[in-house]
Amino acid sequence: MDMHSPAEFPIKKLIEIRKEGLIKDLFPGTKGYAGNTILKRLGLYPSNSTIPNTGIWQIKTHQETASSLLTLFDFEPYPNKSGVVSNQILPRFGWKHRHAGIKYAPTELYFGLTINAITVSERGFNLEIDESVRKISLRFNFNDISDEHKEWAESVKLRSGIEDFLQPPYWNLDDIYERFYNKANYSILIPIKTKVINYERYFMFGKIWRLKELAQPKFIDLINRGVIYLDFNARTNHNHGTRFRIRKGYFCDLYEEMLD
Repeated sequence: MDMHSPAEFPIKKLIEIRKEGLIKDLFPGTKGYAGNTILKRLGLYPSNSTIPNTGIWQIKTHQETASSLLTLFDFEPYPNKSGVVSNQILPRFGWKHRHAGIKYAPTELYFGLTINAITVSERGFNLEIDESVRKISLRFNFNDISDEHKEWAESVKLRSGIEDFLQPPYWNLDDIYERFYNKANYSILIPIKTKVINYERYFMFGKIWRLKELAQPKFIDLINRGVIYLDFNARTNHNHGTRFRIRKGYFCDLYEEMLD
């Protein structure tokens, strides 16, 4: 089967799996259980990590009733992608980890932040988009820190002062789009419902959204509208990754075409 042709995706087999109703979780205890179970049932698991998980189609599942954001992809910021969060942002702006002195060392720091382009976070961070230079930058304004974080604000002031980044971490818009295009130019979005029976997890799904042709103008428009978010999640000596995420109700809006 030529999986590099969108028409070759085994949609009929996927529909047959849907007709079963409750589908047993084949990957208990894992977050991506539904998508991996579907891939395995389709004979496409394990997937190649260097290409979308069916060769050209990416399967993405999410809980139908959940309000959480959908992860699009991971992408560390420039100027030195691999170290800017752990070596620059975390030491200057991190706060005491809730498990510091318990699970981790007493000095363990944490930096967790979910932001978009139209709001300023309670800790004074925001995203700045400059389409003239095709760039998204992370900015900091000490005066925007809420009263709730006064103690943390004072610690930031003592560590590094109150100024914005000397060289703000940034993402190139064209690089972002290329990363997403290579990962998910053809996507299958499957909302699921989960049920536990006799301590075993099952899921079922109804709708199958087949989407093709990511549109860069739509992607940038959704960033400008605050629908796409950046999500930081790092602690001392461990960066869990910087993720681009989207409100799940807008995922289909990224694409030019929706197939039957």
